Amino acid sequence: MKRKIKTKDGLTLLYNYHTPKEKKKPTLLYLHGLGGNWSEWEDCLNLARKEGYGSLVLDMRGHGLSSVPEDSTYYKLENFAKDIREIVKKEKINNYVLVGHSFGGSVMVVYCSLFKNILPKALVFVESTYKYPYKKYREMNRSPLLCYPLRKLVDWGLLNNKNYPRPHEMQLKFFPKENILFQIFDEFYHTSIKTIFYCLDGAREFSEFNHDEILSSLKSVKTPTLIIGGAKDLIIDIKWSEDLHKLIPQSKLKIFANAGHQLPLENPRDLSLEIFSFLKTSLKI
Repeated sequence: MKRKIKTKDGLTLLYNYHTPKEKKKPTLLYLHGLGGNWSEWEDCLNLARKEGYGSLVLDMRGHGLSSVPEDSTYYKLENFAKDIREIVKKEKINNYVLVGHSFGGSVMVVYCSLFKNILPKALVFVESTYKYPYKKYREMNRSPLLCYPLRKLVDWGLLNNKNYPRPHEMQLKFFPKENILFQIFDEFYHTSIKTIFYCLDGAREFSEFNHDEILSSLKSVKTPTLIIGGAKDLIIDIKWSEDLHKLIPQSKLKIFANAGHQLPLENPRDLSLEIFSFLKTSLKI
């Protein structure tokens, strides 16, 4: 069912929510990656619903058909985490699992820091990192020959959200996931370049200014946690999944040998089966 929420800073977020078919099973709250939208999880959420789980997917602020603000302050990582908390409170969801892909996983790290006493029943990080992983002008491990001029066009106001086209919601699953050109296309087609840079800046700032708090929060996590990496991921190296695994006590690490950076699109079935198996064991459902 399509729904919307007005955030405390005045944005409108769109999301789909289906309650669990089985009372004991939690709602899986899926967070998409940078530049994506809710549809990257479509196959996974359909599989989850067949298994009796509830599902909630959203277009995060600046993405998809949710509000796209101009000012950089809207893209602080804390705001993304607070959005998730507001939706959970509005829908009165107590039994839920956070599943975050890439940037969505970074939002989960902030969630663990801000709401450490009210964490979900389980956490699933997919191709994610707890620390900002890129050098200056090497965003998403791309060449400075691409990143530098794009960054300057944003700084000069030539690339902004007002003049960026807003096509209809893009169904990401129909594109060739294994192709690196698709991965760039995935980031830039439906989300403005300005928004992407602002999100990356927000992630970098939170990582740099809250490093000790992040480490402390992750080391104190007692919630069952699954960490999934892709061995062929060129955007978030698997070392970040391995480091996250070392930080979170008793977390489980799973590496998909043939996965690039689009695992929810490349192999939604095996990804979902891994998640279901983990939840059945850790939550005894």
